[in-house]
Amino acid sequence: MIKVETSQGEIIIDVPEKYSKVGIKISGGADSAILSYMLALYKRDVRDIDLIPFTAINAAKPYQHIFAHRVIGFIEKQVGVQFYIHQIKPELVNPDTYAEELTEYTRLLRNNGIIQTHFTGITENPDADVKLVLDNGWDGMANREKSLGIKPIKRKNSYVPFANVNKKAIAELYNYYGLTDTLFPITRSCESRKTHFTQPHCGKCWWCVERKWAFGRLD
Repeated sequence: MIKVETSQGEIIIDVPEKYSKVGIKISGGADSAILSYMLALYKRDVRDIDLIPFTAINAAKPYQHIFAHRVIGFIEKQVGVQFYIHQIKPELVNPDTYAEELTEYTRLLRNNGIIQTHFTGITENPDADVKLVLDNGWDGMANREKSLGIKPIKRKNSYVPFANVNKKAIAELYNYYGLTDTLFPITRSCESRKTHFTQPHCGKCWWCVERKWAFGRLD
């Protein structure tokens, strides 16, 4: 078991003995990247498991598999473990149906015996007094809250260890592991830069604003 204390509570990474094929939803963003890192430490230091990264690419963020590959490569070199072959849903997913299609893809991987359980890096929304609403009226907090519903740490066939902390606790995890200047800069959250991935984060979309709020920086 891996435990890290944050200002918002303890983060625990543990995998029941009955599971040896453990999936990790990885988007190339900061949350799934640090969760992948912690699972890699678990594999190295606690119990040898097969870590299977998988990605369903949101059409609003078509770079996700690219940055997920970079994150995986960094972690493999840094921690000294090998991930299983990266599973990628072949077609882009409509943002409006992303949650449903990702759930279906996860079910497919499980039914095909590729994974037995999985972890996801979803966090709580920022504090209620933080106004992160875009000019176009789309409220990222409300959108994510709708997709999350009740947020227990353990769900059926899955684990959500960051369910009860927001992104500021994720920033604390990066600081704890000394990854703020190494792993964090190779992650990506921006939803505006859809083609020129070498450009900096836009700093204006909801995901950028949340990232800046939590880390005090974008890159």
